[in-house]
Amino acid sequence: MAQPIFISEDWHRRVNAFAILAARKTLAAIPPELRLSDESLGKLVDATLAAWIDLRAEQAIVNGIEFEQLEKLTGQDPEPWDAAIVAATLPKLAELPLDWTKPITNWSREEMCAFICRALTLACKAQSASQRGSKHEFSDEIPL
Repeated sequence: MAQPIFISEDWHRRVNAFAILAARKTLAAIPPELRLSDESLGKLVDATLAAWIDLRAEQAIVNGIEFEQLEKLTGQDPEPWDAAIVAATLPKLAELPLDWTKPITNWSREEMCAFICRALTLACKAQSASQRGSKHEFSDEIPL
């Protein structure tokens, strides 16, 4: 029997806060007196995500597709899975010996190539780690 995956309480809080923030941005036009509390909005987001996952799982089964492939396709641009991979690379990219105060339009061809090559390498490593379900060496800190 497969062991359940443990999600730390810290990660659960972070994911919930991120989802609530996204929902608040989406619902920004609603007058403040009609808005839900963070707790109520969190429960709504949890229920919505659970329902989305349930239906996507059913869709995967009916169509003979692996759920892991289907769950990453949202129709958003960029896809959240791709954006997360890029976000995971930011701390390591900041370690490049570049003048970060210089506008990107003033970077030399060599600086631009070094940056893009390093970004590609890091993104590929992060994607590979996510596909294996393994941890990677990136931190959560965004230094830029």
